[in-house]
Amino acid sequence: MSELLNPFTTTIPKLERVTDKYRFISTAEFIKDVESFGYKLEETRAPRSGLGMHSMAFSHPNMPKVEGLDLRLLATNSHDATSAFRLHIQVGVNICANVLTAFIPDLAAASRIVHRGYAVDKVAKAIDTVRNRVDYVLGSIDAMQLKDVTPERAAEFLTKAAELRDAKPFRILDLQEVRHSQQRENNAWNVFNRVQESLIRGGYSTAETVAVQGGTRLVPGRKAREITSVRDRVQTNYKLWELAVETLLKA
Repeated sequence: MSELLNPFTTTIPKLERVTDKYRFISTAEFIKDVESFGYKLEETRAPRSGLGMHSMAFSHPNMPKVEGLDLRLLATNSHDATSAFRLHIQVGVNICANVLTAFIPDLAAASRIVHRGYAVDKVAKAIDTVRNRVDYVLGSIDAMQLKDVTPERAAEFLTKAAELRDAKPFRILDLQEVRHSQQRENNAWNVFNRVQESLIRGGYSTAETVAVQGGTRLVPGRKAREITSVRDRVQTNYKLWELAVETLLKA
């Protein structure tokens, strides 16, 4: 498989193990199609090299305006035939520069645009499907902001959240460090954002196992690094969002 340094290239890469039905669609072409519906490309993330997953965040003047939040349409794609174009709802949290990707189970198929049979009308349909669920995401955020979190529920959330990264924290409570004064209140939204920022950006001490007489024990290790892979960022965000809705909003 050839290496592609520019993920937004229009050059057709040579791919192995793809059928004759697979059609290469450049991300540049996709961006042009999305922008034809009034969207504006605001930000991109790409791997340092290769054909891996990259992302594009689009704004639109008709996106709901919510104080403290920045809603965008997030698209992901790869040029190595491992993933189709997929659309997501991205929510930026202004006070901490967090960027989360909301998990919506029934969007999994409807927001996916395969390279085989790609057409601009399929892009339009996927965009409409995702946009129609923005209110669901905002409703979940409202519910989190109004929901006080008990220590027991927070502990359950933290324990499960710690399993979402291979770099496990030495002290689970470090994931809930308050980095911004506006997030001191222990409602579900603030708890979620604290943990999300820690998991994605890292900075906490990881747990390392060392040998001692009679066995092993955990000790503080190196600091966890930021998740830079687009695929890992999206997947971690998805899983954490789903976990927050299921755990922190539990009656």
